[in-house]
Amino acid sequence: MQTSDTVYIIDPAQHDCRPVQDAAAALQVSCQWYSSAEQFLHSYQDGWPGCVVSELRLLGSNGLELQQEMDRRGIRLPLIFHSQHAETRLIVAAMRAGAVTVLDKPASPQELWDALFLALSLDRDRRRSSRQSLEQRQRLNELTAKERRVLELILDGLPNKTIARRLDVSVRTVEARRAQIFRKTSTHSVAELVRLTMEADSPPPAVTRPSEPLRRNSVRFEAARPSLGLVGCQ
Repeated sequence: MQTSDTVYIIDPAQHDCRPVQDAAAALQVSCQWYSSAEQFLHSYQDGWPGCVVSELRLLGSNGLELQQEMDRRGIRLPLIFHSQHAETRLIVAAMRAGAVTVLDKPASPQELWDALFLALSLDRDRRRSSRQSLEQRQRLNELTAKERRVLELILDGLPNKTIARRLDVSVRTVEARRAQIFRKTSTHSVAELVRLTMEADSPPPAVTRPSEPLRRNSVRFEAARPSLGLVGCQ
């Protein structure tokens, strides 16, 4: 199972991929090259981290069709298009469908570095949020049916005495179940319980591009670079 961040490059012209490979190396992450969307989709395994850098004009399925198929399969990797002579309508369609950005070939090293850094950061945030939601659901799954019923009434804002009357049990029983709920969920207040249940019920976060464009001069390509994974390209 692949666990390190990887830049998946999809481009029929392998020699055009060198600038992306250099930017990936500068970020100290590995990369893999595919000549077509079909080759990538056949090879990719669910859960592999990283981002995709694709040409819009591909042999077989084009970039927009790749984007649609990734969405259909639930492949939530951030997608960057690095394309030559991309038409405005294609750029608009790609961005509306959630692409991180569309870069003209040949993009500058700084543009590629910024785009890859952003995309990899988005994927890391998404995976971190997904892991957190899973952990929270696992905590809630430890509750018994009776404890879950008490939890529902706590979240409705009812005091212990009212919960006891609703369930036809003693207040002491409600207090005991309440204590178990806090212990099993590792929470210490009703506010924490509310937040945990809301986040556990949240759908998997989607990859979204930023509301503001990248600030090209915010990070210097030649400056010291943070390590995000392994170097190499296959």
